[in-house]
Amino acid sequence: DHRSGICQNSAQLAKVNQNKFFFSALLRNPLPLPLQSNHYFIKIYYYKKIQQLLSSKMKLGLAAFLTLLPVGVTSFHLPTYSTSSTTSSRSSSSSSSTQLYQFGTLGFDTANLYSRSEEEQIKSRNEIMSYLSKLASSSPPVVLRQHLGNTVVISGFNPEEPASQEILAFLNNEFSPHLSNTFSKIVAHVDDVKMGKKRLISRSARYTGLLDKLDFSQSESSGALPTLAQLEGVSSWVAHVDGGALSKVEEIMAVAEQAESVKNVAILVSGAQNVKGEELKQVEDMMKSKATTFQYTLVVVPEWNDEPEAITAFGIVNVTDVVDETPFGEGAAASFSREESLRIITEALAID
Repeated sequence: DHRSGICQNSAQLAKVNQNKFFFSALLRNPLPLPLQSNHYFIKIYYYKKIQQLLSSKMKLGLAAFLTLLPVGVTSFHLPTYSTSSTTSSRSSSSSSSTQLYQFGTLGFDTANLYSRSEEEQIKSRNEIMSYLSKLASSSPPVVLRQHLGNTVVISGFNPEEPASQEILAFLNNEFSPHLSNTFSKIVAHVDDVKMGKKRLISRSARYTGLLDKLDFSQSESSGALPTLAQLEGVSSWVAHVDGGALSKVEEIMAVAEQAESVKNVAILVSGAQNVKGEELKQVEDMMKSKATTFQYTLVVVPEWNDEPEAITAFGIVNVTDVVDETPFGEGAAASFSREESLRIITEALAID
């Protein structure tokens, strides 16, 4: 029912001899979609025969069919179409057969279509998707948590930073396999409601339906957690703790334990590149002892970077399995995608 873990990038995984990389596609799609790529072929077909002369004038009948096909598709079936036309100056009718043809196989020269590096990337992507497909087909079905409710509150997110808009987008994502249409009310707990509305009520929020769900609550002091009164009726809570401040986790657990309606808590700790392995184990023991009325998920990541999700390989390591004194390594390697971590914590909120 409870779990906690840390996210490491590929450099740190190599250090601890992890031999399998997992991508956020697993979290988003229990059954991975077919290979998704930005490289598409635009197929243009035209009529082999020109329709009859109409009204004694030459008119060229051209038909262009634009078909988007994934990379790698090289053969398909082209049907034969029959059309009939009647001239305005004659009472008799005549029919003509029109067929669609293409140049070669793809309609254009495919030699040297991709550079060597692009071909290697496509090959790697195919191998990864094949691996994910096999893994998903052999994995047990995803079990979702009960009592997620219809109201979720987020705290610890600065409205002036991109993470606040991203976490709202993930919670409101209608295509999420685990949270689709789960919450009818999303409360942003901020230090300044006026600033929060200015930053978070946007055109995107209006178009995606977030505006119909979004509400605000103001903290009693800068950085303060929601009060018990503000948590009344809230069933799920997503809390962010920056700067690797693990002491804040205990405060969150204490408030959640007292809030009668709160049944699920997901805590994301960022900027924890200097946290020691022993500290993580102590926090896990504390959470197990305090969480008696709700379920929780703890995700700990090093300093955030601006890299988009699903770009860099990463692994999830249980806190109890951490063996290194510095689990995130040191230097530039000790960073993690902000977007990726927000995706993980929101999807993990729903997964049992």
